[in-house]
Amino acid sequence: MKKTVLLLLIVAAVISYAQPPKEFTYQAVVRNSEGQPIADQAVGVRLTLENSTGDATYYSETHTATTSPQGVIALTVGTGEPVSGDMESLPWSDGGIHLRVEVDPAG
Repeated sequence: MKKTVLLLLIVAAVISYAQPPKEFTYQAVVRNSEGQPIADQAVGVRLTLENSTGDATYYSETHTATTSPQGVIALTVGTGEPVSGDMESLPWSDGGIHLRVEVDPAG
């Protein structure tokens, strides 16, 4: 019984020291205005982490990615070229952080 209680205390301690992410993955299908996937093409992407109303930007970065034959891109948010803000100072505990994605199909 003592070992079980000790194990539960250790697990609780580890969980309580969890840190917010420094990066996370994002995947999407890039489509043209007719809804067709943009295949095998370099695209420019700006990712912005902002509040729920969009009037406060916490972090923004840009990426250049090449779409797959199905138009898929896979990015790691937090590893792009920073535009503004700091990924490590995001107010994750406040909640309500949204990801705005802007794509330039011309690259």
